[in-house]
Amino acid sequence: MLQKKPLAAALLLALLLPAASLTPPVFAQQVCLPMPRLLTITPMGGQAGTSVEVTVAHQHVDVARELLFSSPKVTAKPVVAADGRPVPNRFVVTIAADAPVGVHDARLLSSLGVSAPRAFAVGDLREVSRAAPNNTIAAALPLEVNSVCNATATERAIDFYSFRGTKDRRIVVDCNTLGIDSKLNPVVIITDGKGNELLASRDGGVLDFTPPQDGTYLIKVHGLAFQGGSEQFYRLSLREVQGTGPAPRQDTVKRVSSFSWPPEGLSAGALTAEVEPNDDPAAAQSIVLPCDIAGAFVPADDVDVFEFQAKKGDVWWVEVASERLGMNTDPFVLVQRVTVVDGKETVTDVAEFDDIPHPIKPGDFIPASTYTGPPYISGSPDVLGKLVLPEDGVYRLRLRDLLGGPGADPGSIYRLVIRQAAPDFAVVAWAAHLQLRQNDFGTFSKPIALRAGTTMAFEVVVVRRDGFDGEIEMFMEGLPPGVRASGLTIPAGKSQGMLFVTADATATPALSIAKIFGRARVNGAEVVHPCRLASVVWAIDYAPNDFPRSRLVADVPVSVTDFEKAPASIAAAENKVWEAKAGDTLKIPLRIDWREEFNGASIQLKPYGTLFAGMKPIDLPIKATTAEAVVDLAALKTPPGDHVLAFRGISVCKHRANPAIVKMAEEEQKRASDQVAALTAAAAAAAEKAAKAPDAEKAAAAADAAIAVAKQKGAEAALAEATRHLKAMNDAVVPKDILDFLVSEPIRISVTSPPPASPPAKP
Repeated sequence: MLQKKPLAAALLLALLLPAASLTPPVFAQQVCLPMPRLLTITPMGGQAGTSVEVTVAHQHVDVARELLFSSPKVTAKPVVAADGRPVPNRFVVTIAADAPVGVHDARLLSSLGVSAPRAFAVGDLREVSRAAPNNTIAAALPLEVNSVCNATATERAIDFYSFRGTKDRRIVVDCNTLGIDSKLNPVVIITDGKGNELLASRDGGVLDFTPPQDGTYLIKVHGLAFQGGSEQFYRLSLREVQGTGPAPRQDTVKRVSSFSWPPEGLSAGALTAEVEPNDDPAAAQSIVLPCDIAGAFVPADDVDVFEFQAKKGDVWWVEVASERLGMNTDPFVLVQRVTVVDGKETVTDVAEFDDIPHPIKPGDFIPASTYTGPPYISGSPDVLGKLVLPEDGVYRLRLRDLLGGPGADPGSIYRLVIRQAAPDFAVVAWAAHLQLRQNDFGTFSKPIALRAGTTMAFEVVVVRRDGFDGEIEMFMEGLPPGVRASGLTIPAGKSQGMLFVTADATATPALSIAKIFGRARVNGAEVVHPCRLASVVWAIDYAPNDFPRSRLVADVPVSVTDFEKAPASIAAAENKVWEAKAGDTLKIPLRIDWREEFNGASIQLKPYGTLFAGMKPIDLPIKATTAEAVVDLAALKTPPGDHVLAFRGISVCKHRANPAIVKMAEEEQKRASDQVAALTAAAAAAAEKAAKAPDAEKAAAAADAAIAVAKQKGAEAALAEATRHLKAMNDAVVPKDILDFLVSEPIRISVTSPPPASPPAKP
């Protein structure tokens, strides 16, 4: 079972510990080559059918050239200044009236390629953004019911909002944070007009509030440890709701665990619904198998009981989705056989179903002493298991949420599916990560932003459904020119494989939306499923400083750039399929292209995957332009077939960013400085004009002077940002020791069966 409560306690402890106790160790080098990242987009969303001006903040981006979205219904254009030049980091986002409501991914495009994503929400309610401090009851920002407010938490303070409530008219208050990539762990409290607490959530849950009388009510929002700042953002929604069903929630990004839901062919809505009361055997809900039931864990400690008839030897597969639907739940299923003798009921436990196990454990790909990987939680506390019934008769299924005590989220929903075997699979991939020492590592968002000559490695894992045990082949489509992909097949019965994406050394800048697939034969038929891609939400240099999180991304953009090239490239000397007979020794010459300086005397290259895991590592001397991979097929017991071999080594290069970024930053700072000078002069002239204006014209002149001062202050802020950016670009071109994977291009190997032995000669 997933240990959620200990993790939550650890997170709270980390938030409350003094900052001095979290000081990271000093490393001799950074980890991971610079990759473009979109840090924040403000405001964090907009209403369908409107346009909104946004400001972006980023990392490892020279110039934010374009703002891109995962939905074609959301587009952006740069804000243009009076001189016709784009205003740095500001865009006008246009949201079509028919844009899908939900969370979409926003990304920047820069000289290094496409950035890691940041959530951008499209809603159906009126949108506002907080423009002034609201840290007292007197300064509470009035909000209309059926609206959303975009804001950032105020450090060491409480944000106050007010709204008019009508007696007995239900209001749902939802403070969306983790669901839109925020770092904020919010506390949300509803009070009366004097500040007396009426309802509270201290874990970011939804507040379902029915006003006891007409009047003004307050909402208080603050961080769990009163943290604040630009990365502690939230969307606070107030929605009037009819009826008594589960409280509606704002849409959120998808957890990595949700990649395994729904099963192929499942209808969008359940075929039947849970009927309350069904909390004890006397009120058990009668069902017929197969079944597809929608329900909710309401109220706290709810246990839903279902009964069905079955025959001896019947085999069913039981699946429950709740955590994968975005709920903070841990479903548990107990199946019991019910017998009645002389009017006395006896129940016998038949099966228990708990968590879907993680397909991969830390260290499965590389020894744990060098790698454990980021927290891509691809298993789930949901249920998926096989039920074999021992006798004819009546069976009782009890479904509950192990986290569903008094503090549980109200209205946590679930979907219960009991079906005959439908063998299938679901796959998810993420970029491989590097660890410095055991339990002492950073996690990084890694967009598929390829430098020419780079090979990027991805781990792929599978959740197998209903007994499917076959091998799965990974492949990609829709890659930019000069980019190709190869995969290590997920072997039969195994849970992990690899995918490699390579950009040719001669590739030119390009961007495309690619797709990843897994292909297998299921019951004799070819089955192809899309593979979801996951990413770390926030880059973390030192794990104990923060709690790493990851999520699925909406699409798979792939970019390639020649603005910078890979520090080094390793490939087979010839681009061909290397052929050998089973049991032979295959020698593959390698070529190495070095483009930057590297530390140390050599790099040890080890093979990826399990098929070639027994190979002796290659000791590659720094600056050596050739090497040889010796593949002893007999010792490795490599079976006949087509295989992919790739190597990885941990290396430290002295990376230096392209100096062109400094020149571009200098030009931008000069433009900003000239703009400040011009607007300062204009503001001074407007002030002088206002001072000398006749009484009849004084008010208009004063207004013009105020506008001029506002423009001046805006230009000064832009100059400050341009100056900060120039410093960052100057810092970037100073050579730095950066530790990262050096991954070879995948090598294709074809192993054929040896010819049959000749019969012995007759005497």
